[in-house]
Amino acid sequence: MGTVKRTYALPEEIVTRFEQSVAPRRRSSVLAKVMQQWMAEQERGELTERVVEGCREMADTYLELERDFHLLEEEADREIPIGWEDIRPPSHAAARLVLPD
Repeated sequence: MGTVKRTYALPEEIVTRFEQSVAPRRRSSVLAKVMQQWMAEQERGELTERVVEGCREMADTYLELERDFHLLEEEADREIPIGWEDIRPPSHAAARLVLPD
C-alpha cells in the first residue's frame, strides 16, 4: 500500500500530547491504526443502523407470520403427549439392520 502526505489542522494540545507520547518513527503507523479503527467503528455503526431499520421494516411481516402459525403451534402443543421430549430417535448406529450370518 502506498503512502501519501496530508495536512490537517488539529488542536494544539492534542498534537502536543500525541508527540510527547509517541516516538517520531511510530507516529504515522499509530495514526494509520487509529484511523482504521475509527473507520471500522463507523462502518459497524452504519451496519447496525441498517439491521435495526430492516427489523423495523419486517416487524409487521413477523407479526403476521406469528398470527398465521400461532394456532398451529397451539394445536401441536395439544396433540403432542406430555414427556415427548424424553423420546429419542434411535442413533444411527442402533438403527442399522443386523442380518444373520
